[in-house]
Amino acid sequence: MDNSSVRARRFRRLLLPFGISALMLAAACTPPPAPEPDPVTPWIEPGCLDSDMPGAPDFRFSGVANVVDNGISYVDEEGVPGEDGSCSGDVGDKGTIVRAKTEAEAIDVCASLGIVVADPPRLDEWGYPTPIDAWACVNETTAPDVVEFASPATVDVTIFGGTPEEPTETTVPFTGNAAGSWDRGSGAFSMNVTMDPGSFDANSPIGPVTVGYDAAQVGPATGSFDPATGEGGFTLAVDMTLTTLNGSPMPQPCVIGTQFDFQGAIDLATGTATVSQEDFTMTPPADTDCGGLGAIIGPMLAEGDNAATMTFQVFEP
Repeated sequence: MDNSSVRARRFRRLLLPFGISALMLAAACTPPPAPEPDPVTPWIEPGCLDSDMPGAPDFRFSGVANVVDNGISYVDEEGVPGEDGSCSGDVGDKGTIVRAKTEAEAIDVCASLGIVVADPPRLDEWGYPTPIDAWACVNETTAPDVVEFASPATVDVTIFGGTPEEPTETTVPFTGNAAGSWDRGSGAFSMNVTMDPGSFDANSPIGPVTVGYDAAQVGPATGSFDPATGEGGFTLAVDMTLTTLNGSPMPQPCVIGTQFDFQGAIDLATGTATVSQEDFTMTPPADTDCGGLGAIIGPMLAEGDNAATMTFQVFEP
């Protein structure tokens, strides 16, 4: 498995609420005329704008530039900003989008609306499909980070079985790569895990066996970690396909489903995430799966207690 670099990039949220004083000043000002049309691209049509940068929220633009609160973001039931391009959910933060040829001109336009900024960001620089004369009236340097990461990951799964007189313990080691993002403003977390093929030894009713497997994430892994403490967690579903038995091909289908609800923390000093769960959900293969061995494999792996621990690197200290 190749070691990927862990990188943290400063991302600035483009939609932030404005103070009461800013709104009062805005009411007393008349917006200046919009600048001349951009010679390269047309101006923004009204509707939902979806960024291709992780952590950047969707927002609905009114279609009218240089008006306070002409952009509105949306959040889900947990208050996490939407990023799926639908602009659905509850109304979140409001922001102001202006049209200007230069940063200096954008600063002046924002000021005329009662919003004082020193370094407003251009929307296209943060992944939005907008022309080069679209700016947001926020301070680029004061908005929160979004950390993007790509690092080696391990998941150690332990399955306890047998009887009180003869207990058994099966360890299934997963290795791979974790890649995703963590918004250090809102706490929103998302991740995709690619896993290496592997094998494990187990005791079975037919004697000791070595089982080979492939594993793949099912759907997105999402959750949140508190930016102040690093505590939190996420859900992760993995399908494990048993591919070999003592070196011979395993008849298919032969799939064990797992559902994790990991809880733990990102160490704010080291950047290492450690999460775990006891008694996670395992769905065994049907009795007739695995060439009729499902009736043996299912109880061997999916019955009894289990535990899992996952570690990966979110940022470098």
